[in-house]
Amino acid sequence: MKNIIKVLIAVLGISVLLIGCKSKPSEAEIKAFLVSKEGTFGWQSSPDPIILDFFADGRMPIQGPEGEATMWEGKWSLSGNKLTMERTDLGKTETVEVKIEGESLNLGGKIYNRYAP
Repeated sequence: MKNIIKVLIAVLGISVLLIGCKSKPSEAEIKAFLVSKEGTFGWQSSPDPIILDFFADGRMPIQGPEGEATMWEGKWSLSGNKLTMERTDLGKTETVEVKIEGESLNLGGKIYNRYAP
């Protein structure tokens, strides 16, 4: 009987441990998260006036601080949790790690929130 109780406690402990572990999102989940939801238009970081918008086909409109008066067309691709962006506004291509943090997006350590005017 003692052995059965020990086994049950061990199984329950492992179950609780596994429930507490959050698996990393798949590439498909990250792609779906990047694309704007209805009523939103891309991602903006609080101190940064640039808005990044990820389209499912790989286009990435970039809106500058003067709104549509400053627009660039970039491109993006994803490999696992590594996002490569052709940042035409900056004149460079950069690759950053993507993390989903609740409803926020962490791109290389910089936090973005959905832009909803």
